[in-house]
Amino acid sequence: MLEYLVMDSRGRPAPATSAVDVVLRRSDRVLSPVTGHVWNVRRYRLYGRYRDLRVAIVPEGRPDRLVVVIHLRDVRVRRGDQVIASQTVLGRARRFPFLSQVDRYVSGRFPHVHIEVKRPPVRRS
Repeated sequence: MLEYLVMDSRGRPAPATSAVDVVLRRSDRVLSPVTGHVWNVRRYRLYGRYRDLRVAIVPEGRPDRLVVVIHLRDVRVRRGDQVIASQTVLGRARRFPFLSQVDRYVSGRFPHVHIEVKRPPVRRS
């Protein structure tokens, strides 16, 4: 029997998105979830406070979608790189100095990555 958890929006104004949190051991490498090319790699502030890295990938044959992976460290890819599903190493998962939502379901304070599918922003010329 397949079980899944519906995670709440944690007080955000928008509902939860089409995303998944994948828990890993600290030493595990994060592999690309899809074949495609790297749209961008950028730093941002999680909750406006914590430094984090985001890798966005355009899946092969789906220029209308982005697969976004966040909570990474030691990122090994750059904008324009070709990635292969389950083969290309994106980096490693990181752990934050606070309890995350996954810590309610998996004991041991393991790091996790958040993977989300979304539409790419419209690029203006």
